[in-house]
Amino acid sequence: MRSRAATGVNGRIDVLGPAPADRILGDSWYAQSVQGLCRRLDDEINALRPRWLQRVTRHPGVARGLLFWFIGARFDYVVTTQRSRGTLALVALDALLGRRRVILFEFMPAPVRGHGWRGLIDRLRHRVWRIALKRVLLAAHVLTEGERLLYSERFGVAQERFFCLPWPLKRAEDPTPAFRRAAIKSVVSSGRMFCDWVTLLKAAEGADWDLTIICAEEARPVVEVMAQRVGARVLSNVSLEEHQQLLARANVYVISLHEAHISSGQIRVMNAVRAGVPIVATKVLGLEGYLKDGKTAVLVNPGDTGAMRRGIDCLLRNPDRGVRLAETLWHEASMQTFEQYLDALKQTVHRILFMNHGRVSN
Repeated sequence: MRSRAATGVNGRIDVLGPAPADRILGDSWYAQSVQGLCRRLDDEINALRPRWLQRVTRHPGVARGLLFWFIGARFDYVVTTQRSRGTLALVALDALLGRRRVILFEFMPAPVRGHGWRGLIDRLRHRVWRIALKRVLLAAHVLTEGERLLYSERFGVAQERFFCLPWPLKRAEDPTPAFRRAAIKSVVSSGRMFCDWVTLLKAAEGADWDLTIICAEEARPVVEVMAQRVGARVLSNVSLEEHQQLLARANVYVISLHEAHISSGQIRVMNAVRAGVPIVATKVLGLEGYLKDGKTAVLVNPGDTGAMRRGIDCLLRNPDRGVRLAETLWHEASMQTFEQYLDALKQTVHRILFMNHGRVSN
């Protein structure tokens, strides 16, 4: 097999040899996405006997993590997502052998929070990650550039081991949405993680918006109590199709977030892009590089109720500006498609593996 050229993380061209697929074991949907570079854990599990062991380890969890480690012992590398259930067990066991061979996609460990037992468990989990990653991490994928330094300092791992590839904002085949819609003062906000409903609902006090909030089922009782003051509608367990229909009719989409110093909000941006709705969003680390204030969205500081109110009112009063923001973001997203994302990940993993083997020529 002939060598092939691939674009490196920093844009330079690296000459690579054939992919060592027989030495890499992968889990999660990323393993399928970088097919040709690795063997899939599910294929290995399907070959197991007895069959009850297949059933036990087919779904994410500690048992799957243990089996991943056991089967992976005969492979040189393992790749999976950091947040998959069972990954911590895999990494902790690998750390006992001290083999630097793990590549983690979507590295976004939850911050330590809470008190009592929950806080203790969070601190213990963080301690295990910190000890293990120093010994086993070959590379970790993050979704914003600022996370490279953040996680390097938090876990004591060299910043060079973290590489940034932003989450895609559309698919290449997505049809161009209708950017202009009826001026009905429809404002929609949705999300499950790190949502700041308090700031949004305070901003809505006295406003004449038709506000719809789509939140997690467990958060709904509290959000409904706050929403009663402004007459907002609160939904949960909404399908993606219904969610997109609401966005397609909305005049403004709001991404209201707490600063959690973790990736958050990118999928919400993607959904808004595909619906063609203008965005008002909180300026947090999780959205760094995805939105440009005044060019592709209106950005406000965390907790700034007045700025959020003014930003939403401005777009409702001036729909032409909202159309310009949404159209500009759509065109920029054309350079950040899902297909490009997967290709960049495959090229990057290819490059990392061959650099580790000392088989890269610059």
